[in-house]
Amino acid sequence: MTEWNLDFTCTYYRKILGVFREKFHCVMFSDVPALSENPEKPYLVLRHDIDVDPAVALKLALIEREFGLKSTYFVMLDNLLYRLSDAIEPMKEILSMGNEIGLHFSGNTLDEIEEHCKTLENALGCTVHSVSFHRPKKEWLQGELYIGKRINAYAKPLMNWYISDSRGRFRAGEPLTAIAERKGNVLQFLTHPIWWGQHANPVQNLVEWFEKKTEGCSSAEKEKFAQCVYEQIEVMPMQ
Repeated sequence: MTEWNLDFTCTYYRKILGVFREKFHCVMFSDVPALSENPEKPYLVLRHDIDVDPAVALKLALIEREFGLKSTYFVMLDNLLYRLSDAIEPMKEILSMGNEIGLHFSGNTLDEIEEHCKTLENALGCTVHSVSFHRPKKEWLQGELYIGKRINAYAKPLMNWYISDSRGRFRAGEPLTAIAERKGNVLQFLTHPIWWGQHANPVQNLVEWFEKKTEGCSSAEKEKFAQCVYEQIEVMPMQ
């Protein structure tokens, strides 16, 4: 793993956001259908998939607020590590900053997507405009803009210029360099909040979170929880 894949500090995230504020017009997924085909500045769709802990996501939202940027936070209802009840308080605070909530989904059917979206909408009192996939079916990758009534985060128009930190690394290369290499009019930038913190190495940030989360637990409890963490992160797609 090269050095540029190891800076997952909040300080570095602020550098990225500074470029976004200067060089892009930040939009959310609900704005995507109305985007101009020839914008003066490229659009940024900032996305966060919450695989591990909703409370950690709030940290990034607070940083984004410093830069006047808004994004979409995708919540799972079938998660190994948190329940919807754990997400309600941090997500309501995130919504209060003007952000959107989307569904992060690991099922297989349109009916399940709609059921989960309605549950999320009822719990948070908001509209869920979009869905991202934890383990996407092949036909949903580079697919149509809509899946049912919801915008597909993996739709072809949103994947031409796509930068992701899946599994704690940027396959597109050093993020600031990849951002500067314009590949279209819409950049989708995806983070998984658990990787970001005070350490440059994303694994260190994960371990620090794990130690705090399991403080006071027995060795057996820690081992069981560690297995859930591994299973939850291991299945993340590598797009």
